[in-house]
Amino acid sequence: MSTPVFEHTVISLRSIIENENEPLQKVSRLIKYDPCLYFSLLQNVNALTTRAEITSISRAVSLIGAEGLQRHILQQDYFLDEEYMLLWCYSVLAGEAASIINEKADIAEDEEAFFAGIMSSIGILFMYAEHPKHKKICDLLLRVPIEHKIFIEERLFKTNLLKQLDKNTVSPRIYKELINIMNFIFSEDGQRIELFSHPARFSVNYKSYQLFQLMDVSESAARAILFPAVVEAQEKFREMSKRYFKIPENEVEELLADIVERFEDVCKEFKVEELSEKFIVSAEDYHLSGINFLTKSEPLKNSLEKIYAANRE
Repeated sequence: MSTPVFEHTVISLRSIIENENEPLQKVSRLIKYDPCLYFSLLQNVNALTTRAEITSISRAVSLIGAEGLQRHILQQDYFLDEEYMLLWCYSVLAGEAASIINEKADIAEDEEAFFAGIMSSIGILFMYAEHPKHKKICDLLLRVPIEHKIFIEERLFKTNLLKQLDKNTVSPRIYKELINIMNFIFSEDGQRIELFSHPARFSVNYKSYQLFQLMDVSESAARAILFPAVVEAQEKFREMSKRYFKIPENEVEELLADIVERFEDVCKEFKVEELSEKFIVSAEDYHLSGINFLTKSEPLKNSLEKIYAANRE
């Protein structure tokens, strides 16, 4: 499958790599902000080598060099325009959340943690490629947990982002294991199955399971920032940060602020700060409107409005 890439990221990367005065490290640092470009690079490099599996951009670039990286970037031909910027913002926020939490929890290399954070965004991009009409429901999907994403996709398209990830991911093994864990935990009917026993600390699957937890909490962080009216996302982020990674509740707000700060720096790097800033500003200024409950019973209506008001608080 041809993997879709974001037009603004590839334009920036091309200009950098064609400029002899720009260091190769800058491209290596920025390429991860295009999910499918990152994904396809790992797939291609691992197909070329019989050495230990390559799980990060820095290792991939050291193997293929400047010419190989330039060739990889220049051959992209499936571009996503400004209509897809919300998904890009979501992906960057989730990736940066995974990186920041990983700095505290020391689960994996930074680029591995970032990749785990953007896994479901890669799956969504595969869904775009498979079903162009998927674009119409993206804004909705970004607001809900991954199990609900899968349920909606399955009902509409008879496939879902996990199936697409499973079908298209050949290597590295650590990410295949992450997808296998997700396939076990999330069902097609929108349910989440809690594992009664987690992988043993020094088992092969333990790191993949930690990356799954990292992905899970990072997506909640992205939703909490972009859609603050989604109370579930904020509560889930706080609860999972504490349960999975022992992050105290009094540090959560500072952590979210750090994620936004890194996001703003990335937007400047790709010269889309104005376009991306509007998503953050609109999130901050958003006020949830009221709901007209369809009932003729005034007591019931009053009770529902009180419950709704309490839920907003």
